[in-house]
Amino acid sequence: MNFFDEKQAITAFADRVPQSVAMAAALEFHANRSSGNLTAIPNRRNVLMFFGIGGIGKTTLSDRLEAWIKGELEDPGEWGKPPDVDRIVTGRWELNNSHGNLSAARLLIDLRDTMGKSQRNWPAFDVAFSSYFSSIRPGEPLPELAGNTAPVESGVVTLAQNVVQDLKDFSSDLELDYSNLVSEAGGGLLRSAIKVLRVAARRHQAFKHAPQLDRLLDRCSREPSPENQMPHLVPHIMSMLTLDMNALPVGKRPVPVIFIDHFEKVQTPGRRLGEELLNACIHALPGVLFVITGRNRMDWDSDSRLSLPKAGAAAWPGLVKGAAEDPRQHLVGSLSEEDTRSVVTQRAEIEGIALEPAVVEAIVTATRGWPIHIDAVATYIRNVAADGRRVRVDDVRGDLTTIMELLVEDLPDDETKALQAACLLPFFDTALAAAVGNVDEGAVIRFTGRAIIIKTSARMYPFRVHDAVRDAVKSAGPHASGGWSERDWASAARRGLAEAHSRYDAGKALHDDAAMIRALGLALRICQDYSLWDEWLTEAVPHTPSFAGMEDVMPSRGTQGLTREVEDTLEYVAAHEMGSTEESLEVFKRLESGGGCMARSASLWIAYRLRSLGRFAEASEQIAALMDTQPDRKDLLRRQSAITLAMGRRFQDGMAAADQLNPEPRGSTRDYIRQFHGDFSGFMESTSQRLADVTAKRTRRYHLELESRLVRARALCGTGNESETRQFYDYVTAVGFRVGRKHALTALGYFCITDRSKIASIAEELQSVQTVAGPLEAQEAELLALHALALNDTALGEEVASRFSENPRPSPLWIRAEILLEELGIRVATVETQWTEPYDVVRARWLKLYRELIARQL
Repeated sequence: MNFFDEKQAITAFADRVPQSVAMAAALEFHANRSSGNLTAIPNRRNVLMFFGIGGIGKTTLSDRLEAWIKGELEDPGEWGKPPDVDRIVTGRWELNNSHGNLSAARLLIDLRDTMGKSQRNWPAFDVAFSSYFSSIRPGEPLPELAGNTAPVESGVVTLAQNVVQDLKDFSSDLELDYSNLVSEAGGGLLRSAIKVLRVAARRHQAFKHAPQLDRLLDRCSREPSPENQMPHLVPHIMSMLTLDMNALPVGKRPVPVIFIDHFEKVQTPGRRLGEELLNACIHALPGVLFVITGRNRMDWDSDSRLSLPKAGAAAWPGLVKGAAEDPRQHLVGSLSEEDTRSVVTQRAEIEGIALEPAVVEAIVTATRGWPIHIDAVATYIRNVAADGRRVRVDDVRGDLTTIMELLVEDLPDDETKALQAACLLPFFDTALAAAVGNVDEGAVIRFTGRAIIIKTSARMYPFRVHDAVRDAVKSAGPHASGGWSERDWASAARRGLAEAHSRYDAGKALHDDAAMIRALGLALRICQDYSLWDEWLTEAVPHTPSFAGMEDVMPSRGTQGLTREVEDTLEYVAAHEMGSTEESLEVFKRLESGGGCMARSASLWIAYRLRSLGRFAEASEQIAALMDTQPDRKDLLRRQSAITLAMGRRFQDGMAAADQLNPEPRGSTRDYIRQFHGDFSGFMESTSQRLADVTAKRTRRYHLELESRLVRARALCGTGNESETRQFYDYVTAVGFRVGRKHALTALGYFCITDRSKIASIAEELQSVQTVAGPLEAQEAELLALHALALNDTALGEEVASRFSENPRPSPLWIRAEILLEELGIRVATVETQWTEPYDVVRARWLKLYRELIARQL
């Protein structure tokens, strides 16, 4: 029998009657309480917690409880009939691979999936959900939700269909045209749909029960982006579901129950961001019962948990020690002797193995009711019987480590190494385990089919081994047959790191940014778990195009016990995610002064951040200082010095500095400066050549940046097409490359510059890409000013000009908007500029480009 084989585990699960009684009592209490006014409930009694040491069957208990209350448990045994509560719907929030980091968006999707099992529409929640996802995943279809086969009203297939249906329900009261959404919204959420819904939130009776919706939709459209998803908004979005449920007649309200297993994954040392998110979400959903299992007691009732959004006994009375009524917290212990005896006997009967009574009693004594130990013994007995040997009392008397040693001895050598490799990794795929174990992949495949592997739903790494088994195998030591020494484990971890490196390089060679990002996350996790570091990471981390997609494997920032290198890396990533802010600058300065693995890259990013903050003199000083301390980067630094002068509008000085460079950077730098004068001919030619040169030593981040500038220039000059621009936009959005997404969005705007609705949507999305919400940025300013010129809309131009004060404008990126507004007869404060030719010539060149662009759409 395989470890953790779901069907067999459930079949052999001993009846834990106290847990089923607690579940029934909690469900009855919750159903009665949630039939009242959900918004008037002063505290939260919606958490039923089962906690205890690893390997005692909490996951099986969680699965079994869910099946029982749904009436789907084939053999309920002593639990009997399921609780007599109508309209139960269940769902799960997976934490096992979270490593303390949770995807707020994933929680939203799972919640909406659960609620779709009871009825099709949740008006306020659906609108807020849709608005949020249109900001964090712009241009993508709404998340697909699972279909529903339960004997209740059909669930939602896609949220896009919900949006269109809601519009049909109330659009007659609105002076807005939604007809173009009916055919398109099913394939992807349109910004125009959200605008209609935002008006509806203010005016339509369908949303009168949710007065906070209007403000929330405004925040959902402005604040989150693919790079910064603003998870703190998610509990507010979930609170809309509470209002929707409260508006239903009592007889039609569902009783949602969400199961959360492996809660210990968010109870990590240090700042627990994942736990804080769960705390806020659960508090926002008093109408949902949460059944949680984990190793440790929940301490949300403690007033000392100051970082939690909601803490204290008043907020969570059911979590207080000594609480008598369910839902409350329960310590789950090992199985009783009777239950252990029953499990062992049942498993032997299923396998057709005759066990002597003395052997059964020896197992009961040795395992002390610990289910993971019982599973190990049962598997070992199966192997012994398969070899035609008699199971003796001495065979089953050992502890878990001893049993695992015996199991390993029975495995072929290659499968033994596959087991050890699997236990080294927190999760894996077969190729990764083969590389770590230094065995053929076939050995891993055979092993995953017969031994102690848990198959998960994870997309990247679909296998794992229970932590208790991992610990037992790793603690067996070299004295066991085939056992690894500490040096062996370290060597295997090195092989895992080398495999991650290989995957990173393969992704780089194929320009597969997603593969590079995943491999980098894997490498950082191995480094954290085994106190390793490799110099390739020092280069790979700064050069990765994005840090998106690594959340499920990256350790949490602030986690205790991290190596210096991993800690610095997490700080470096955080600084990038902060965008062009003083806070980001301070983090880079701290990393530089610390002298760690990210110091060299951070030193250059100090100059970049100073430059983006308009502090050009300081940026030039930083670059000059680096020329003395990093002479090997002299060519790069000299070019950045010229670009810094240009970014301060000192174009003549920048050209003079460019003339001192080597031929290739000299030409590309001059072409870069010529862009700000409206001359793109040299830039497009030289950039195309640079991108085509596969031998060039260029990072993927810089490659994507060059490509994004070229895409935008081609769209402006009429040599690009909308389809290719859209493809590039989709790509940089998927990998989370913020700079590329801004350029691609602006380029898409060029193709629809006379369309008010589309330009408004693109401008709104440009705002969402900003790391600092609010101030007007140069790309949005150019697009709106060009739109105003195309429509001869002076009022819009005046509005754009009025927002110029929101952002300092020394950067030459603002030149485009300044010239466009001037053409509309709107003067803005001038910025001192060293033009390399007369301003009238520059202005005429820019306006020719813009007039030709507008003419192409007439």
